[in-house]
Amino acid sequence: KFLHFDNKFDAVDQGSIKFHLYQGDLLDRLKETACKAYRALDVSGCGYARVDIRARGEDLYVLEVNPTPAFFYKLGNEFGDDYVISHCFPGGHEGFMDTLIRTKLRSSRMQKVKATYDVMSDKYNDIMHSTNYPKVVSDIVSKYSFQGSVLDLGCGTGEIGTLIQAGHNATLTGIDISPKMVAQAKRYEKVYLGEMQNIMPFVGTFDHVVSFGALHFLQKEAFLNVLDMCFAQSRHSITLGIESVSDEFNKRLVEMGKEHLYTYNYTSAIDSYTIPKGWRLVHKQHVFFWKSPSTGDEVYGTAYRFEAFELEQ
Repeated sequence: KFLHFDNKFDAVDQGSIKFHLYQGDLLDRLKETACKAYRALDVSGCGYARVDIRARGEDLYVLEVNPTPAFFYKLGNEFGDDYVISHCFPGGHEGFMDTLIRTKLRSSRMQKVKATYDVMSDKYNDIMHSTNYPKVVSDIVSKYSFQGSVLDLGCGTGEIGTLIQAGHNATLTGIDISPKMVAQAKRYEKVYLGEMQNIMPFVGTFDHVVSFGALHFLQKEAFLNVLDMCFAQSRHSITLGIESVSDEFNKRLVEMGKEHLYTYNYTSAIDSYTIPKGWRLVHKQHVFFWKSPSTGDEVYGTAYRFEAFELEQ
């Protein structure tokens, strides 16, 4: 009998539906399908959602997307979210609640970051060209190829893409959280609005991935996730600017009431990152990036370039 929304509960009551925890390829496909279904409906809810899917051979059928599911049923209940949370989520229910709280706090912070960049959108290009970013990027563009498709993480108004197209025949796709910033990215064929770690799984592969002036806003787990996806979704190169932000700089931001602009120094994280087989580091340069208009601090960092190469048989 083909399960659909109305009769799936009857099958549970009759005992013909049992829980089985899957691993491997099917689990990955279920996760991917669940995320796509949730995003396609453009819904929001209580902090997480449950997606019910039926697997029939190689085919997956979405039965329901529930953006406001219930959990904390009576102990012993094996139908519902509690079973999956207790058996699969790191830390069980306690870890799950901690994650919901952290996600909410992060979402609130990123909304403030978005609002900050919305306000400065009209003058952002002038701000960008008062920094050393254009020179750093132009030097890299003159040395390495960016021919083909380029994904720009944290694209802003599109100035990085403009510098790339000045030297190469490149088609540009961007991701950014500020709608007023991306409204000015006229050279980009497509721009996705939202947080890069949430959007990257759905945009496919590109010849090149670049990011300058954005990764330092990510928390460490998200940063490492984005870095993993860069290598998975780029065919030829990855070019990144990593700011070496000091604790003193962040302390001054907090004292000024701008704690939402707190940034992270991932230089050691990327230096200790295990580069996947078939990739190599071809460029690493310590550079001056910008001077903070808020605190007056000079921010240095490192420009990285990774390239793919053919493995010997």
